Amino acid sequence: MNMKRIMCAALSALVLLTGCSGERMEPVEYAQAVMESGQEYFDMQRQLTYDAVENGLERSEFKAIRKEAEAVLKTIRRLSAPEEYSELHEQLCDGVERELEWLELAEKLCYSDDDKMDELSAEIEQLVSDPVFPMTVLEIGRAVDKDTDGAFLETLR
Repeated sequence: MNMKRIMCAALSALVLLTGCSGERMEPVEYAQAVMESGQEYFDMQRQLTYDAVENGLERSEFKAIRKEAEAVLKTIRRLSAPEEYSELHEQLCDGVERELEWLELAEKLCYSDDDKMDELSAEIEQLVSDPVFPMTVLEIGRAVDKDTDGAFLETLR
């Protein structure tokens, strides 16, 4: 098992524990979880986009990566944000929903008949025209960094 999968499993366990107990995460802990999970999702999204188009990714492989990406997004959605970041977390959850839609549409687009391409392309274009998820991930990182007088982003280096 590679280190990334171990970290993801540990993060998922942490999320389940904090989310189920009703206790809110500490700001730095929350921001780290958002940033790390966000990066993991972005890596999977790039892999799906590149491999499906450039390398002819088999649909079964696409589905497996999509399932992992959905699990990461759902983990992010279940994070127990500190009270002062609850509005940003709601915004992040809206972005998660858009990304889940994107994953579904991307699969349809990659493996659909040519006659559906225009319709699916328009739907995807509408979703990506407002990048709620990636912008909110960054906004959370910046907000926590500001609230910690620049200490948070130092922990990521």
